[in-house]
Amino acid sequence: MPIQTDLGFSVEGFLARQNRALLRDFSKSGLSLVAASPEKLKDMQRFWGWTVEQLPGCLPSSACVVRKGGNFDPECWARWDYRGYRKAFASYLCVCYPEFNSILGENVHVDHLEPRFRFSKGDSYFVRLHLIRRNVNAAYGAGFERNFYQAERKKSLHGAIHMSWLGFCKAYGILPPGKNVGTAAWQTWARNQAREFAQESGESAPDAYAGLLGVLQLGYTGYYSGEAQDFDFESVRRAYQ
Repeated sequence: MPIQTDLGFSVEGFLARQNRALLRDFSKSGLSLVAASPEKLKDMQRFWGWTVEQLPGCLPSSACVVRKGGNFDPECWARWDYRGYRKAFASYLCVCYPEFNSILGENVHVDHLEPRFRFSKGDSYFVRLHLIRRNVNAAYGAGFERNFYQAERKKSLHGAIHMSWLGFCKAYGILPPGKNVGTAAWQTWARNQAREFAQESGESAPDAYAGLLGVLQLGYTGYYSGEAQDFDFESVRRAYQ
C-alpha cells in the first residue's frame, strides 16, 4: 500500500494526499469517525474543537466541510441520503483544494466511507465522502459490502460510526484478491498488506492481519450473519507470522 508523492495537481496527486490523511486518521488519531448524527457533530465541535462550514450551493442540512483543526485536512461530509453528494464534493474541491477542482471524471467515484444501506429512512446521519478509483469501487461491489455490513445493520446507531477495515481498504485503493483463489491466497494477501500497513503506520501487524483477513471472510462468506461460525479475531491475530 505505497503512498505516492510529487504527482502534481492530478487525480493521482489528490488520491495520494487523501491516503496520507486517511492512514494517519485511521491508525493513530482515534478520530476516524466516518458517520455522525447532527447532535454528535455538535458534540465534536464543543469538546474536540471541530468546525463545520457550509458548502456553496448546498444546504447545511445536506453537506458540509468538517475541519478538525491542527494539521488535519478538511473533509467533505454529506447526509447519507443526499443525492447531490458528487456535486457537494466538487464544491468542496473548489473551496478547499482549488488546484484540484478539475479532477472529477468518469474514472473516479465519490464514495461514502460508510455505505448508505447501513442507514434507514428517518436517520439523519452525515457520512464522510472520499474520492476513489472506479475500478477499486467495482472490485468490492455492492454484494461484498452488503455481506460485510449485514450484522452491522442490525445494531442500533448511537450517534457515531468509526471507520471499518473494509472502509479503509476501499478508500486507500487496496484491491482484494478474488473470491475463488482460496483461503491460502487470502491469508497471503492479508499478511502482505498487514506488513506494509504496520511499516507505514507504526501499528500492530497482527491486529492489521486479523482486520484485513476479516474483510475477505466477511465480504465473501457472510460471517457475522449468524448463519456460519463467527470470525474469531483473537485466534486469527495469533496466527499472524
